[in-house]
Amino acid sequence: MTTPIRPWRQDWFPAAPVLIAVASLSLTACASNPATSSHSPPASAVHGAITSTAKITLAADMAVVRQAQASARALARAPGAPTCTPPALPAPTYPPGHSYGVPFLAAITGAQIITGYDEWTANHRHWKVGKKTYLLDPWQSRVFDLTGWVTGLLQLPSLSATVPASDLVFCDQGGEACVSASPPVGECIHVSLGGAPAPGQAPVQPITNVPAPGHTCSATRACVPYVVQLVPVGNTGLTVDGVNADGSLRLSVTTSAVTHMSLRFGTGPKFTCQNNVTTVTLTSQPATLPATGPIKPAPGNPDLRGLRVGPQPLVGPLGIATTRLATNDFSVPAFSVTACPQLAPVFDSPLAGWNALPSQDLPQQNNNYFDKSTPPAIAGNPGWVQFVATTTISDLGLPIGPPSGFNLGP
Repeated sequence: MTTPIRPWRQDWFPAAPVLIAVASLSLTACASNPATSSHSPPASAVHGAITSTAKITLAADMAVVRQAQASARALARAPGAPTCTPPALPAPTYPPGHSYGVPFLAAITGAQIITGYDEWTANHRHWKVGKKTYLLDPWQSRVFDLTGWVTGLLQLPSLSATVPASDLVFCDQGGEACVSASPPVGECIHVSLGGAPAPGQAPVQPITNVPAPGHTCSATRACVPYVVQLVPVGNTGLTVDGVNADGSLRLSVTTSAVTHMSLRFGTGPKFTCQNNVTTVTLTSQPATLPATGPIKPAPGNPDLRGLRVGPQPLVGPLGIATTRLATNDFSVPAFSVTACPQLAPVFDSPLAGWNALPSQDLPQQNNNYFDKSTPPAIAGNPGWVQFVATTTISDLGLPIGPPSGFNLGP
């Protein structure tokens, strides 16, 4: 039996529009800090008996601020933490005149965007070349090394937060140094794009923007010097949706961002591109495949259309508590072919994915869902792009129980 022919292709997609979702993840993690249920200062914050309510309030405020700042500094210095500078913690709020707002800081790590789904590859995962068989993955593109910080005020008792765009920081400020021979550590968003193999040939090395050690991207095989940056837009909203039977928190976050892309070979002209605002809602609950997602593979093939990495509610002791949020139910606006013809076609195609047709050679057949005579406004439809990220919260040292000397009366 001969292996069906599918033309080989390699494109790259700018996952940044959905990357802002990563920022949202960090919010959810911090907001679920179970220690925030108490507003009293720790015993160490009060020296001797306290009889004045004003003194108790002042001691509590000072203790929370001091401990929050110390905890935030410790998280920023922790091994594996994002390398860029976190935003400053906001001052806590309290009645009268304000609700209780508890400062938090969260580190965004281990985030990635997965896309480039190929329905044809899903039906031909076992690719044989000579005596060797390769196992193909239908999800052929990803964006990785997404890190950053988020800070804000967790409102009590609602356990919600509204975070302005200025308090989301992505570690993506390396610029063109990211594709140099000495890229800045932790300041670059990396990409990888695979593709269906050529007939009779082994799968090729994916295109990436990761230079080989000591070499520029332009001097590295299969490396294209794409530079990706994320720009948050508007506020990010956090909601605690409920508590699971084991006590872990269910979280959701809604956030928006614009993706900026650029490309320059050597000293040549610089090409830039950006899409419209992408809005994403991430959750710690399992997700189902949207109706607009890829078609089911033929019988005998595993169904890999769902989330490759599942979500996880907030669990663990403070200081090391983690949550993992994910989503595959959002749309990614297309990059304009008119505004940036050098970059848009390369980015939009993987976002849209490829159908199950065996060949695109015939005029009536079209492998790519975005490759239409009139390009649509949306490149990635729900089900064709997925995002997942892990977030670690900062232990703010919030008090548990009343301060020493506190007395409710006889």
